[in-house]
Amino acid sequence: MKPAPSQSSVPAHFRGIDGLRALAILGVIAFHTRPSLLQGGFIGVTMFFVITGFLATRSVLNMVDRTGSFGYGRYLIRRITRLWPVMLATIAVVPWLTWMFAPSLLQKVVSDSLPSALFASNWVYIFRKVPYFEAAGLPSPLTHLWFLGVTMQFYLVWPLLMVVLGKITKSKWVRSMAILVIMAASTADMVLLFDPANTSRVYYGTDTRLAELAAGALLAIWIAPSSRGTEAAEAGAASQTVQIERQAGDKTGARLTIVCNVLGTAALAALLTGFWFANGYLSYMYQGGYLITAFISLCALACAVNNDSIWSHVLGCAPLRYIGSRSFSLYVMHYPLLQFMNPATRTQALPWWVGFLRPSWCWRRRKPSTSWSRRPVNRCRCLVANTPSRCRKPATGCARARGSCRLSDW
Repeated sequence: MKPAPSQSSVPAHFRGIDGLRALAILGVIAFHTRPSLLQGGFIGVTMFFVITGFLATRSVLNMVDRTGSFGYGRYLIRRITRLWPVMLATIAVVPWLTWMFAPSLLQKVVSDSLPSALFASNWVYIFRKVPYFEAAGLPSPLTHLWFLGVTMQFYLVWPLLMVVLGKITKSKWVRSMAILVIMAASTADMVLLFDPANTSRVYYGTDTRLAELAAGALLAIWIAPSSRGTEAAEAGAASQTVQIERQAGDKTGARLTIVCNVLGTAALAALLTGFWFANGYLSYMYQGGYLITAFISLCALACAVNNDSIWSHVLGCAPLRYIGSRSFSLYVMHYPLLQFMNPATRTQALPWWVGFLRPSWCWRRRKPSTSWSRRPVNRCRCLVANTPSRCRKPATGCARARGSCRLSDW
């Protein structure tokens, strides 16, 4: 008789997450392409924050459960080597393309390159009071990298907080309450610092966006693997007790699936509605709107990671998984391309072949390739070894980097 499946049997990869990533990146791209068409597409960033918080927290808890300790340095190196190669390649090639197609933006690109490479562009934009929702003034092609700055700053602090919290208490309820307190403090910070005349402080701030990242951690706490001691005790239980637990677990699982189906329908409908009606100019988004969006995204994520849920299958369909698995590449490169193709940024007409750049770039992703994120350290060594050739062909090097990157914690 097979033992009852424990919480540790939750699969490492959830097929529905890629579907959520796909919806998020499509919303962001549509917003950047034509805000009037999908004015609330920016909430895709909140969806990404929730997914990032979930995966990052789950990674920390898995490491602690597997080894009994947490290697902070190793964790950071893995995060950096996942983010930096594609990011640095993009930063290297964007000035070259800007000089060719949009020279009016070159000064902004140069001033934004170093802060972006150091994952600090969000705070630089705060100090410069660079508005996110204002189209006037020709935004820098690297503006969107503020998101990676917030993400990396989250990676610096959050793992330590989770490890300390885990040493203080093993209770999931207590840890969840602590996370809720952090979310409340972050939201209060956003409300208090909100200035209708300048939203850059609350929009780019790591402290004010922490609530959205922490929302994903709530789910990770509850589906974290059981401790090794608990698993050993379960393995030694009598077969009759295991059979009873299996029957009870089956009934509970069936009810949970029904709840997930209903909850997922409501959450996804709310998110898609938000894509059309949310407005980043209005104060309600900064007075609880982002927090509500984070909780709705959390509900959608909870349904996506339940592989028995119908929404896990819908979101896990091949087209959405294809797009979602490339969401990091799409996010990093789409904004510069949009800026280069904006007539307001150019001093001369683009060549006829540039119109085929975006579709051809997407099409070349049909071929499977070895991921930067699966072998980040080896990739970085290869990048250093081949520096001269990549410098001679920056566009080719950046395209390869973007085409092969799939980021697990993205």
